[in-house]
Amino acid sequence: MVKRQKGKFGSKAGDRWCVECGIKTGPGNNRYTAGNQIYEAYVVCINCREFREGASENGKHLSICQVCDTRRRRVIRATEEDR
Repeated sequence: MVKRQKGKFGSKAGDRWCVECGIKTGPGNNRYTAGNQIYEAYVVCINCREFREGASENGKHLSICQVCDTRRRRVIRATEEDR
């Protein structure tokens, strides 16, 4: 439960929004853009522009989702095998 300043009627309550509202596209609603990391584990993917669990590499969070990261790794592996 949120109390004090971060509450429903706290200071600057109109400046805060939920994740779902931040992802909505349209005029005046572009709060999160592609590549933004949300709650460290989630990301708006640069490739597919979907809100999904983000990928990480060597402990560093990437700006792409896990689905796109597996595709990227598969392509890299295939090109290395062709050499």
